[in-house]
Amino acid sequence: MSRKACPALKFEVTALTPNGFTQVNKKLPPGTTGVRVFATAGDRAVAQLSMSVETVTDAHPLKKHLKGNDFLQPGWVEVDAPYRRCGLGTKLYERAAALAKTSKLTLISSRERSEMSEGFWAKQARKGRAVCLPNEPGASSMRGKYNPEAGAVRWTDDSWPCWRYVLKAGKTDLSGARQRRKRR
Repeated sequence: MSRKACPALKFEVTALTPNGFTQVNKKLPPGTTGVRVFATAGDRAVAQLSMSVETVTDAHPLKKHLKGNDFLQPGWVEVDAPYRRCGLGTKLYERAAALAKTSKLTLISSRERSEMSEGFWAKQARKGRAVCLPNEPGASSMRGKYNPEAGAVRWTDDSWPCWRYVLKAGKTDLSGARQRRKRR
């Protein structure tokens, strides 16, 4: 599939705190449990990435892959049909990665991924930006197939090769474009 130019959109990040939703500029406020990254065209949201802020104990299998005890986990990404295939989903993830970096969180994939989500995370692993955590007993992924007629994901009994993906610390450029080497 070919890429098309993405229109100019406005991005907004909100955090769910004990006091309700609040707009975020650079860093998540203390007590944040959920995050939404929106792309808007005019006064209408055309794309959204919803995430949760999770905390793990020392015994959790993810603990050794995290900077601290907290991580940011996407729940779902939704991009309106006219805005697909222009890198908008990636731009939402880039905003999430920058927010994770400034908030000292680790961005990880959900274990429940659609084909589109798996494609995004597998590309990040191929480009060296994310690490694949393989399935193991008690820790496996769920494979989803998007059904456009129903507008929903249907979950299957088989799993993806990776239980989860962990974005490497400090990575915020997640686009398909390669960075040019600096000339000496």
